[in-house]
Amino acid sequence: MTVHIHPTALVSKKAQISEDVTIGPYCIVEDDVAIGEGTKLEAFVHVRDCVRIGKNCRLFEHSVVGGLPQDFDFKGEKSWAVLEDCVTLRENVTVH
Repeated sequence: MTVHIHPTALVSKKAQISEDVTIGPYCIVEDDVAIGEGTKLEAFVHVRDCVRIGKNCRLFEHSVVGGLPQDFDFKGEKSWAVLEDCVTLRENVTVH
């Protein structure tokens, strides 16, 4: 098994990418990210800092995971987005 990263994708060297992960065209994967085995990112997916993605997930085109939460109680502290195993996010979904 191997990791497949499209030549147009931008993947931080600090990101933890497991075996058998596919990262599609124009994806962005930031520093503090872990992606589990067998996960597939379709084109234009953006995975921001402080994100954990489990095994065998599939994120479709233009999904965004991470970033500042839309919560009135948020005061700038570190905020995490976690997707467990076998999660599917369809096109244009955002998870904060």
